[in-house]
Amino acid sequence: MIRKKLVVAVLSAIGLFGCSNQWLDDYRLDPNRPSEVSMQVLLPAIQANYAMVQGDVLARASAEWMQHMTSQIRTAFEYNYDRTWNNAYAGGLYDLKLLREQAIALDAPAYAGIADIMTALYMGLLVDHFGDVPFTQALSGSQNLKPGYDSGALVYDSIFSLLSRGKEQLLRSSAMVPGDDDLMLQGDLGAWAAVADGLVARNLNHLSELPAYDAAAVIAACDSALGVGVDFQIGFEEEINQNPWYQFTVIDRVGYFTQEGFLHSRMDSTADPRIAFYRSSDLWSIPSLGAATADLPVLTTFELEFIKAEAQFRSGDLAGARGSMEQGIAANMAYLGVASDSAQLYIDSLPGATTLELIMEEKYISMFTQGESWTDWRRTGYPTLSADPLWYLTEIPRRMPYPESEYLYNNQQVPMPEDATFDERYGISGEYRIFWDK
Repeated sequence: MIRKKLVVAVLSAIGLFGCSNQWLDDYRLDPNRPSEVSMQVLLPAIQANYAMVQGDVLARASAEWMQHMTSQIRTAFEYNYDRTWNNAYAGGLYDLKLLREQAIALDAPAYAGIADIMTALYMGLLVDHFGDVPFTQALSGSQNLKPGYDSGALVYDSIFSLLSRGKEQLLRSSAMVPGDDDLMLQGDLGAWAAVADGLVARNLNHLSELPAYDAAAVIAACDSALGVGVDFQIGFEEEINQNPWYQFTVIDRVGYFTQEGFLHSRMDSTADPRIAFYRSSDLWSIPSLGAATADLPVLTTFELEFIKAEAQFRSGDLAGARGSMEQGIAANMAYLGVASDSAQLYIDSLPGATTLELIMEEKYISMFTQGESWTDWRRTGYPTLSADPLWYLTEIPRRMPYPESEYLYNNQQVPMPEDATFDERYGISGEYRIFWDK
């Protein structure tokens, strides 16, 4: 199992993402925030930053829409997506560009390989939430302050290329290799290769409704990753750098979310032993995933088992799909700390027929608070959900709107008009949906 702690190093080498204004060039020259720092400083900053990109606004909005929990104010439609966008581009992705450039100059392909894999991780998150995004013209600073947007499908092609190149880099002899500066995997290059395989499986599986979908390729990528064993996550500390779910539900907005609604009602109805790990007695906090030091899952064994189960089902291997689904449930329960006998009792109580609906509903439970559940629902329609009557929309959103900063500084390039309707901004109408959302 791959589990490493996120330490205090949150110094970020601030860079320019191509969507900024000119004044940021002066900010970059601030002597207290140098633009040239070592790989050993860049890497932990990139990884710390990723935790906030995945685990902050995007996770909260998708968790509300997927009814993993219930917002008492119903304002997920008013979240500030600028923060996520800026953290991704001006923080992680620009620093990744610097990291790769340094790695090449210093003959350190181990760092270059990690940079490629993490770039793919960031870009996959952006496409799956926002659709078409800047990529080929981004990260150029003052050389291009108004970068064009690439189609999500084109970015996906680049993601697969990055993951392939990253794995190749990891196999080369490297003058320098990461150690404690790699907060995620402590420089375990074999584990990084497994993460690359797992991300290939995840992203290939997102194409399930497209002609390009290849179940055999998904299964092969899952097997490669599972053969090493992947629990890729970010840990946190008690006093500072706390888990973002803890920061929001315990420190910043106590009572904003309650642990009730569709997911918890379903778990209650099946006597699911994970309910005590997902819901506190006062319904306000998340015992296992929302503690200050709780790990933030990025890519896990149980997710890969469910991806494999879906691909096996789609290829006609129902027995294999059943086995992988049950292994996914067992792995998730072990991850949470559920006793093995309780886990087996739950598995034995499942319906006998193996259907796509059953696989996706069990994955939905296991992926509590993770945005992949929203992606799965958009692809498959499972679980069967309806919009909260108190929302602004009558249907569940299928994408996130572009941040306001893009309309202020890069308006001509944004592939959605500024006066788009709510239905268009959130993908309810078909025109602006993510390319794999059919």
